[in-house]
Amino acid sequence: MSQILETYLARTPGSRDLYERSSRVVPGGVHHAQRYYPPYPIYMRTGGGATVRDVDGHEYLDLWNAHYAAILGHAPAFLIDEMRAVVAGGTHFGIPSENEVRFAELLVEVLPGVDKVRFGVSGTEATMYATRLARAFTNRPTMVKVIGGWHGANTDLSVAIRPPYDVPESAGLPRDARGSTKAIPFNDIDGTRRVLDEVGDDLAGIIVEPVQGMTFVAGEPEYLSFLRDETHRRGAVLIFDEIIVGFRLELGGARAYYDIQPDLSTYGKVAGGGFHLGLVAGRDDIMSLGSAVSSLPKGQGVLMAGGTYSCNPLSMVGGRLMVEHLRDHAGTVYPYLDRIGARARAGLSRAFEAAGLTAQVTGVGSLASFHVLTEARPPFRAIQDAVGFTDHERGEVLQLALLNEGVHTHGGKAALSTAYTEADVDELVARVERAARATVAETGGN
Repeated sequence: MSQILETYLARTPGSRDLYERSSRVVPGGVHHAQRYYPPYPIYMRTGGGATVRDVDGHEYLDLWNAHYAAILGHAPAFLIDEMRAVVAGGTHFGIPSENEVRFAELLVEVLPGVDKVRFGVSGTEATMYATRLARAFTNRPTMVKVIGGWHGANTDLSVAIRPPYDVPESAGLPRDARGSTKAIPFNDIDGTRRVLDEVGDDLAGIIVEPVQGMTFVAGEPEYLSFLRDETHRRGAVLIFDEIIVGFRLELGGARAYYDIQPDLSTYGKVAGGGFHLGLVAGRDDIMSLGSAVSSLPKGQGVLMAGGTYSCNPLSMVGGRLMVEHLRDHAGTVYPYLDRIGARARAGLSRAFEAAGLTAQVTGVGSLASFHVLTEARPPFRAIQDAVGFTDHERGEVLQLALLNEGVHTHGGKAALSTAYTEADVDELVARVERAARATVAETGGN
């Protein structure tokens, strides 16, 4: 048995017990596939600021930060105090309230080019509705997404997520799912144009993460501008999936960061203030197709049910308070996140080089992702640049070594929060270097 694995097993008996119990009643033991890593995941008990604490009492610098949602760190005091009053007044009614009106008004205020919003409970739901709106508005059948783009598990977009990209992503999908959605290469104008020409007059819309969630590689401005110009020219709908980057890169999201206004955007994570939220935002003429008071005959309007827990008081108040805080402190929050993000990416690159572990660090703003590779590669421009060069075995060893050093992440992803100090970032880099050295000691250097 490796020393890293032996240490992990000795440190985490409580997590091992919970995973074994869970596996008896849950397929695979987890409710979100990304949360599993061998031999079993850490189970957390509490979180505060930049750290989380597991059931065995170990504290970790948290890079995962609630699937990148905790932009202010865990349990920010101003939010927790307010939410106690919300809970005391009732956790859910399923009836309209002023809470949803105030939050919607705020979003229209801070998101450039947005006329209307529609709340749901998850990012998967939001991208599903955005896709449906695009097809309905254009009366065309074919959506286009980016290779490696993740937009939740909705059926329409479960195409070309993981390699090999020509194999169906899942059993149980309709046979025509792949035919109704085509994939384009990220940051590749010529390759994208070829696919769009093949789709031709059937193009309903393009959905793209402005920063690719699988790698945190940023969209090149000229590429995203090309998508905007092409959808305009072809009469199609451009959708920015901002579930990850919305309110994280800048107050106005990728719309403001790139100064590009898509027709629709989807948001979640940060926008929910730590509570369940997904939403679609965009142009009135497109959004109105899902209006509850539409006079359109059946089959011409868009079914947007919203879900039992849409506009839950916790997500409406929590989301509004979060966005208000970011609006009121934008002048300090975003420059600080940019600064510590750049510090972390530079430090992580140095740490891997010093340890002799071949890796590439990508990211923008407060986002970072490190990729353990079989050989050095030019800087990634898209996820397909890593295909065939990712060292999965070493990556799994590094995952456990990081946890042994008190660093919590999944798949090398980091979304820093304002709770991180510069000293925390420097401590993070030191711990990552120790973990990388331990990984090289067990697996050999490159």
